[in-house]
Amino acid sequence: QDGYENAVFVSYAWGGESEFTVNELAQAFAAHGLRIVRDKKDLGYKGSIEAFEQRIGRGQCVVLVISDKYLRSKDCMYELVELKSNRNLQERIFPIVLQDARLYKPVERLDYIRYWDEQIQELNQAIKTTNQLTGLQSIMIELEKYRQIRDHFDSLTAQLSDMNALTPELHAREGYATLIEKVGRAMTGTETRASARREYDRRAALRPDSVPRLDAAPLMLALSVKPNPAPLNTEVTWTATARNPGAQPAHHLELLHGKNWLHEEESFDLPPDGERAFSFSRRYADPGEYTEAVRLLSSAATVEAFGQVRVVQPAGLSLRLAASVERPTPGEEVTWTVEIHNDGSEVLQQVRLRLDNQLLNDLFDLPRGKKKTLAFGRIYSRPGEASEIVRMTASTPVGECVTRQAEGKVMVTDSAELRLTLAPDVFLDLRRVAAGEFLMGSNPEKDSQADSEEQPQHKVYLDEYFIGKSPITVAQFAAFIKATGYSTTAEKQGKSWRWTGGIHWKRIQGASWQFPYGQGSDVSQKVDHPVTQVSWDDATAFCQWASKATGRKLRLPTEAEWEKAARGTDGRIYPWGNAAPDARRCNFNRNVGDTTPVGQYSPQGDSPYCCADMAGNTWDWCSDWYTGDYYANSLGENPAGPASGEYRVLRGGSWESNGNLVRASYRNWSDPTIRNAYLGFRCAFSP
Repeated sequence: QDGYENAVFVSYAWGGESEFTVNELAQAFAAHGLRIVRDKKDLGYKGSIEAFEQRIGRGQCVVLVISDKYLRSKDCMYELVELKSNRNLQERIFPIVLQDARLYKPVERLDYIRYWDEQIQELNQAIKTTNQLTGLQSIMIELEKYRQIRDHFDSLTAQLSDMNALTPELHAREGYATLIEKVGRAMTGTETRASARREYDRRAALRPDSVPRLDAAPLMLALSVKPNPAPLNTEVTWTATARNPGAQPAHHLELLHGKNWLHEEESFDLPPDGERAFSFSRRYADPGEYTEAVRLLSSAATVEAFGQVRVVQPAGLSLRLAASVERPTPGEEVTWTVEIHNDGSEVLQQVRLRLDNQLLNDLFDLPRGKKKTLAFGRIYSRPGEASEIVRMTASTPVGECVTRQAEGKVMVTDSAELRLTLAPDVFLDLRRVAAGEFLMGSNPEKDSQADSEEQPQHKVYLDEYFIGKSPITVAQFAAFIKATGYSTTAEKQGKSWRWTGGIHWKRIQGASWQFPYGQGSDVSQKVDHPVTQVSWDDATAFCQWASKATGRKLRLPTEAEWEKAARGTDGRIYPWGNAAPDARRCNFNRNVGDTTPVGQYSPQGDSPYCCADMAGNTWDWCSDWYTGDYYANSLGENPAGPASGEYRVLRGGSWESNGNLVRASYRNWSDPTIRNAYLGFRCAFSP
């Protein structure tokens, strides 16, 4: 489908007045040698609708036929979202608003927003009523599309309502001439100007008196550039200035850079002793001298101007900041080390380092290829994440100002770590969570993805407890099997679930904790990964054995204990804060496609209590029964969930979960006998 980005697309809801309007459009465009691309005719049998939507999103010119049906259509609105996600929406869309599209009153646009809220709620509730959440990836993608449409609906429709779109009747009455002219200019600006020039010459030849004389006044042209010299890969602005020093006006002038016109109109005029400036931008990927040329065209002559810019390699400089202790306790001194490395080709002069506007050093020069190290100390009195930012400025012999900054973070924590021995050389590390209140659930005013099951957000008091620093690993579970000879649910039934790619899951004979993907797979190289293919019953059996092995009454954490350990007391959305998840902080969204070693994303992905993998990698079983409305009636102190139920709570998301599901407040559930390649658990106990 090469070339689609340069095609004229039309986005509309099939049928009715929209279909009639698009048919008229196609005929009008064809009469002017332009072809429009529409999904109903150009998609092709079995063609991908989503791929077509994405191509429309990249299209240079898209005619929108907006109707009430359009504003309620998932496919149409997602095309509009795709358009917005790409560049210059205002310049690329050409709307025709039908009479039934209620865009122009805020109260009417709110009706559409409520409609999309209802669509999201309906699908979300339907998902919750399924027996399990496996095999629903394509449906979850649809839900995410609904959410994107809802999130962007107000800004998109506000922008459309602010554009002066002619009525369909006016368009039809003039044969869509205005629309075709605007699209033609946007699609082939240079060809439009050349065509206009040819028309001018034709008119002049037929009726010389009907066309203004092309004046032959002497013209001047200059070309300048800023900055000069210019750093590599920096945008450079060229300015071409056309001047008419003569006593007569100069008409129908054209200014070109290469084959590109520098003015939007077809041509321009200059009065006597008048001038006009035009700009264009360039970036240069390699150092050296670059020359640009512009041409000023008139009926009498062509004037050229040249300019030169020197592109230089920016000063090479790296700035690093490292802490002597990653997890200090309150009152413990942390030594921060600042390393500056000049890996450029020029000396760095008058190097300054600042911390909170305090100068850290006497001014110094740093020769090319040299390093310098400085240090400063910090003591933190409160638990939580602490960060330091060092800012550096320097100059080069040619006057270039060089700036850098480096940021470092540590997690100050008073949640002491406890290590228990499960078996020889097999240990279980837990983190202490102090007694106190925290905010449980979601506030939709602060979290746009908040589900109804997560509301209302409420304060919960919990006694002191310890919770696993990370999920139970293959090695720890193997020690349990070796000591007890226990057979898991999957082993008893001789089968379990595995992901086979895309949105497909299937039951596999022989799949178990030792062979997560069936015979032929094994965990011999994954001893430090979280154990999977374990049911709630298997997790409970492990806790019973671990209690005897350690002398502590180990158990699965309650849902409230899990959430406090994951998000702390400040109501943050994710374990690390409110920033969206990414591949640096957690294993999610099938970025890896399988489990990863526990703690691989520490410390940047850890919770305030230094617990690892509480977002992604594997879901954690909790002890609670699940009900969707539990928060409306839950206890405010040490809640342990409903007294009975059919499903058990799962928390944290996994390696295959999207960003919504790895939020610390997200509530999931499953039958206690379910096991698959992304379910695991961690232990807890009350001292």
